[in-house]
Amino acid sequence: LITNGEFLEFVEAGGYDSEALWTKEGWIWKSVRKACHPTFWVCHKGCKSGCEGELKSYSHCQVSAGAVEGCYRYRAMFDVLDMPLDWPAEVNYHEAYAFCTWKGPDCRLPTEAELHLMKGRQKSPLVGTPCDIIFQKDVESRCNVNMAFCSSTPVDFYPPTDAGFHDVFGNVWEWLEDHFNGLPGASVDYLYLDFSIPFYDGMHNMILGGSWISTGDSASRFARFWFRRHFFQHMGFRMVRSRSPTPVRLIKTPVWEIGTGFKDVPVTVRGASEECMMESTTAEFSLDTDRNFALQLLSDYGTRREIEFDNVFKLDPSLFRTQLASVCNAAAHGKPTSSLLVIGCGTGHLAFEMSKTFTSVIGTDFSARFIDTATQLRSGKSISFPSIPAMCLPKRDVTMPAGVNPSRVSFRQFWWMPMELQNFDMIVVNIMDRSSCPHYWLLRLRECFSQHGTLVINSVDWGASRLQPFLAKQGFQLSNTRQFSHISLVGKESFTVSQSQVTVWELTA
Repeated sequence: LITNGEFLEFVEAGGYDSEALWTKEGWIWKSVRKACHPTFWVCHKGCKSGCEGELKSYSHCQVSAGAVEGCYRYRAMFDVLDMPLDWPAEVNYHEAYAFCTWKGPDCRLPTEAELHLMKGRQKSPLVGTPCDIIFQKDVESRCNVNMAFCSSTPVDFYPPTDAGFHDVFGNVWEWLEDHFNGLPGASVDYLYLDFSIPFYDGMHNMILGGSWISTGDSASRFARFWFRRHFFQHMGFRMVRSRSPTPVRLIKTPVWEIGTGFKDVPVTVRGASEECMMESTTAEFSLDTDRNFALQLLSDYGTRREIEFDNVFKLDPSLFRTQLASVCNAAAHGKPTSSLLVIGCGTGHLAFEMSKTFTSVIGTDFSARFIDTATQLRSGKSISFPSIPAMCLPKRDVTMPAGVNPSRVSFRQFWWMPMELQNFDMIVVNIMDRSSCPHYWLLRLRECFSQHGTLVINSVDWGASRLQPFLAKQGFQLSNTRQFSHISLVGKESFTVSQSQVTVWELTA
């Protein structure tokens, strides 16, 4: 691992003042944070903490905080120490990249594949849990984990692997060049949904190995973790030199960011070949492409004339919108109508319509572009259809439907169902057919209601018989089923006329 002593040379050589050493993203971070050295270093120049809120003006770089003029000290968990030059430098990805660039044009961070080689020979998984270092009895004599010292340790304090590398587990997390992404053939477990696919976006780099404060499975040989490139806590790095094509996995899928639009995924690995550039394994990101966004707009706000552009679809999409809203209103008749949650609100049409009935409506979706659009419509802005040469799309702008109550409606991007979603009188689930893990959305429904409530589920593939095992044990009873023809998005870029099954359930227990 690169030590504080080695990183000190970079600092004293003016590394934080040379824009040429940094990525564009990294230089923006450095400039905004006014960083002059690693965050846990202490000088006497009054450097700002980089925090927000009440800590925005605070500085730990002052004499009263333990600084000594003319030298750097180190801020540990409980004390400010003389700089431990042989401890690993704790920095973010941007700082690590700049250091490697300063060392030479062919220097870089390791990749995930390379770090696995540094671990040396490992026991076969066939032997069970003893194959993993975190389950081995001598773990704390082999690596700095489980708060053994409540601090880092010298980079050669623990024995090396048989490949000759120290601290491949523990001490500090190790930054890697790879973007966090699913491995080939990977599927998403519903318990891991919100900890994986939202972050296969090219904005999160891999980190491996755990740190001195890691407990549980964080330092496991099988654990794959990630963080935004500006994160720094207990993060260190190694430096390697390329002599052959770099075995790195980078994401090329454009990802929509609310308020910004498509955000460029920076290529930070010099010399990375086209073979290293991969699509995100998060299929949901494909909903934000121009084609699928246009199809969602047509589904939510289109007319029969507009949707017959390829002479295939003969169905008026507004008919299904009216039918679904009618089912919801009929189910709400004579019951409390204080709050409604629409899971899979698309670009907002149903949420807007139901604001005529409910006092408060929250629309959620995992598509950032859908939520961005719904939010802009709510504010009174108009949205244009994208220009796609192969599609004869409407030339008109889309606006919020007339007669609705926008002050009652809010939109939020969620990849999961957080605890804040509570006390609803009705929930409409409209997301099952475009989720990587559809049954996940059924598991917390009971907790999101008030004592009683109505659940409406619209799905092509999930009818009453398939839903029953998930919902009955939560206290839901089927009260109504309807079937309607409608235009739906299926798969990555497929738009078809489907028979939608709308089921209504009452929470009775």
